[in-house]
Amino acid sequence: KEHDTFPCRYKRKLSLMTRPICVFESEGMKKVSFSYRGFIQSQYYLLNNIRLSNYAGISDNMKKYIGRLNNQRGNNFEAGIFELYNKNINNVICHRSAKIAPKEILQNNEMLGDIDILLIDNEYHRILLIEAKSYNECKTPYEAIEDEKKIMKDMKKAIRRDIWAKEHRELFELYAKTPTANYSVASILLTLNISPLKFFKDDYKTSLPIVWIRDVIENPFRIFEYGEYS
Repeated sequence: KEHDTFPCRYKRKLSLMTRPICVFESEGMKKVSFSYRGFIQSQYYLLNNIRLSNYAGISDNMKKYIGRLNNQRGNNFEAGIFELYNKNINNVICHRSAKIAPKEILQNNEMLGDIDILLIDNEYHRILLIEAKSYNECKTPYEAIEDEKKIMKDMKKAIRRDIWAKEHRELFELYAKTPTANYSVASILLTLNISPLKFFKDDYKTSLPIVWIRDVIENPFRIFEYGEYS
């Protein structure tokens, strides 16, 4: 495609960022143009995209490797959240990877996936379901639009779990170690980097609140204030 050859178009396989050697014809002669700086920038760009799991691999091995990197980054973020809440908040029960599935504590005929971080506040009778997402930091409008698509896709899954939790709140009593039928339930998306959706138009609203981890790192208990309980 013609737009694949735009010199500075990011994430294109035919761009000077990914292929710093340029072959062209001038005055009847074929010429090659390249620079040392171009090689260095191309190498940095490639390795950085792989590190951030942004590289669109072609081979199955590279796709699997990118997938492992992405999963590891997500697991590290989730583990950090669990450590924060498991140690620093009194009267709050924290559980990681609470499954909603057959033969689980949160038993359901259909597999609805994991609640990344489950917080139960027995003092104020609140249950908060946290969907932890380590989305990469957005640097361009294009990346912001792509990030919005990822968020909307992930949010659909979180909404299904939120609806289920509000219909089956009594099942959380095994985690809370007390009856939870009268507890209020809410869900949020907690992100590693600030979401670009915060900079969209003023009346832009998502189905579930999106919270940046830095907004609660100094006062972890504040995270309960972002939930829309029912």
